Amino acid sequence: MKALVLYKSTAGHTKRYAEMIGELISADCVPVDRFDFSLAGNYDLIIFGGNLHAVGINGYKIFKQHLSQMANKHIIIYAVGATPNKEGVVEEIKDKNLLSEYEKKFPLFYLRGGFDFARLPLKEKVLMSLLKIMLLLKRNKSEDEREMLASYKHPLDTVKRENLHELVSYIEHYDLSSNVEVIQESS
Repeated sequence: MKALVLYKSTAGHTKRYAEMIGELISADCVPVDRFDFSLAGNYDLIIFGGNLHAVGINGYKIFKQHLSQMANKHIIIYAVGATPNKEGVVEEIKDKNLLSEYEKKFPLFYLRGGFDFARLPLKEKVLMSLLKIMLLLKRNKSEDEREMLASYKHPLDTVKRENLHELVSYIEHYDLSSNVEVIQESS
């Protein structure tokens, strides 16, 4: 099996997971915006990962534009966020990002990454500053919200190899001989 890991990372957490996955399954690892999609035919399995912005997967629009070039490929998606993985998170991410009937069949995994305000691009800093203000004004903060506020001063980094166990186990047991649905161009 020849595998490829594509990713889009803002603060480095998604990139670190992509590199770990690449190492664990012997896959090529390339930023999605630098990949020549005409080469997608060389791979059996394509894994895409992006960090979450609200619940949107960063870089997924780029990846999605090239789905027709990945026809007959096995595709797995992972999303990286700062919050703990809770019940319903994967479904919410899937509902907001994997919209077509074809995309809804992609296995999706959530990996907890981290938050480092200092490493964010200016646009992200502005948005995250607004979130911080909203959280500060909120009276009854949840544990997750208190942790998020603390991470503005003390960066949060939960990227660990063991967080990949479910995803890597899925890949190791993935049946690549199964039929892959051919992408139908939508009109």
